[in-house]
Amino acid sequence: MYQSIPEARKAQTSMDDYVRKINYRNAKIDEYNALWARLGDLQGQLSKINADKDSKAIELARSEKPILAHRVAAFDNLYSRARGTGLKYLYRMGRAYSFWALKPYDELTRVCKLLNPDSIDFTTLKNAMQEIKNDCASEIESVYATLRKGSFPDEDADRNVATGITVTLTRESHPEFIESLKDEGIGRFELPPTHKAFGGMANLRQTEVRAWIHGLKTNNNIHVVIITHCGPESIITTKNKPINFQHDTVTVVFRYDASLGLENPRAIFAGRGAPPRRGSPRQELCADWTVHTLALGHS
Repeated sequence: MYQSIPEARKAQTSMDDYVRKINYRNAKIDEYNALWARLGDLQGQLSKINADKDSKAIELARSEKPILAHRVAAFDNLYSRARGTGLKYLYRMGRAYSFWALKPYDELTRVCKLLNPDSIDFTTLKNAMQEIKNDCASEIESVYATLRKGSFPDEDADRNVATGITVTLTRESHPEFIESLKDEGIGRFELPPTHKAFGGMANLRQTEVRAWIHGLKTNNNIHVVIITHCGPESIITTKNKPINFQHDTVTVVFRYDASLGLENPRAIFAGRGAPPRRGSPRQELCADWTVHTLALGHS
């Protein structure tokens, strides 16, 4: 009956809203109390974890060596330095390839995995070294195959009697060298790539070098000459462009019996002060040289 009265319906609606809000509040209070209880549990767990952490840290500190971290850092540094040194020598091998092949070595980035530095390890460097060596050997064999028949002397010739190419240094052509050799027993000269003795030749490499000195006199006719390749070299490309190189000096001792005649291969003391051994790197001819005669009673 009261529902037919507007005021009564309004009062009932207000009461229902009030009850609904009271229920909502009570639910939130229960949720709040539950969260506080959960917070207490989490704080208890966190305190236990921190205590365990401190305990484990103390145990770890007691079990490990104090300098272990420094040792790890030191070995990591040594590893990086060793890897860098290996890459440096592989780069030099690439340069050696360029020297022998007269063209750049374009495979260094690939064989050394330079685009992925973290993957560079001992195996990478070892394989790269072998690959560069193989490429260099293949290129050298390719070049020698085209030049072998034109070598002086031919590779199959008897080295004991072969004469090769003779370059004569006279007082007129090299006055300073002759005077220094006569007065001080040592002289320096240069063989330029344009020297007429090597006209029409390419990729010159010397396997043996001899220095016959006319006019040198000793008490026993034995001439001992120290010949030094000074290091700087020049190679002329097919486009007539000089390429300069620098390496350590190379010294050989040349001895011969002048009583058997100069420029006579049979006068050479075999096995005594011989040229560079077979298989060693061959030096470029066009470079600076020094000639030094030992003071063994010469005049």
